[in-house]
Amino acid sequence: MHPHAVGHAIALVGGGDLVRADYLTIAQDRLNVPSARRSTKVNLLRGRLASAGLARGAGPWLPAAGWGKHTRVGLVSTGVHPLPAEQRVREALAKVDFAYVRTHEAADRLAAAGMSSDRVLVAPDMIFAHPWLNEPEALRAEVTTSP
Repeated sequence: MHPHAVGHAIALVGGGDLVRADYLTIAQDRLNVPSARRSTKVNLLRGRLASAGLARGAGPWLPAAGWGKHTRVGLVSTGVHPLPAEQRVREALAKVDFAYVRTHEAADRLAAAGMSSDRVLVAPDMIFAHPWLNEPEALRAEVTTSP
């Protein structure tokens, strides 16, 4: 272990469209409410009640307190939804050390929300680095030799 790494950790947050601030939508996603039924009174109430259990901050995956003392944070292969131009969002993004995003639109949204562009990299989703996608022969060999 590197001597400067003692007592430090890294949190890699990602895949998926996680960088968002719309708690009601996130809560309804967790409840598996179909899009066509999200505006009914019952599902709005269910969503509001469920959203109370989500971490508070700029969004559930942008916690106000960060990810822990001495923890470096990286967003990996994340999508970024429109973010409100609010201080709470800027403060949460200040606690993110780097973002590896899938689209230029995501990078632009982070920049508009206050994240420095030198901490953002636009590149394909990390799943495309998985050997099974790049080396199908290795996958076939593994599948045929597994018990």
